[in-house]
Amino acid sequence: MRFNLIGCICKTPEGGYEIGPIPGLGGPFATAEEYYKAWVKAEEPMLQSKPSINHNFLGNMAKAAGKLSKYSRGPFSLCHPDFGNHNILVDNEYNILSIIDWGTAKVLPFEFSGVFPSELSGVHEIFWKGGPFDNVQRRQREVKRGARQSKYVKYVREDEKAYSLSLAAELGSIRAAVVDCLKLYDEGNQTPLSSIFDLLDDESST
Repeated sequence: MRFNLIGCICKTPEGGYEIGPIPGLGGPFATAEEYYKAWVKAEEPMLQSKPSINHNFLGNMAKAAGKLSKYSRGPFSLCHPDFGNHNILVDNEYNILSIIDWGTAKVLPFEFSGVFPSELSGVHEIFWKGGPFDNVQRRQREVKRGARQSKYVKYVREDEKAYSLSLAAELGSIRAAVVDCLKLYDEGNQTPLSSIFDLLDDESST
């Protein structure tokens, strides 16, 4: 589903639906840049509660806000808050019947759709490669995860041939890795998240 505004889906008094504000953030937003700047502003009062290693993350996010999204003026995507196998209902032959638990779903910039489902997700290699958590076992796990991700991207690419936008191109992209870092930052993750912006700069310059 594609939308021309970023926000929450709200029911109108007349019984219809519209894109409304996101609680604690505002909106609705007409561009991805507006959304990201609002996110930064909403997070600023809580800066001191985050690990000191990430105190520069908000500043870097504000600088990246205007160049992060490939489709800054839309269309935007309806994004599931917890997309994974545990929220997918299938029949006895594994045909998908329904996706459940949409309670806090939002319409967000397109790159949010590029975050892999929970069973396939993992932090970008820039956060572990060459560091203390880089070992043979970790690399073996990442190779297996990468193979499963590639298979998932293949299925998505085959299924989206009739559409003008490419979700497959967003899956695993640096843009998707950046928006995944928003969640990690919000959770108080100790990883030096601003490292991801170096890769975004490299991608933007090519």
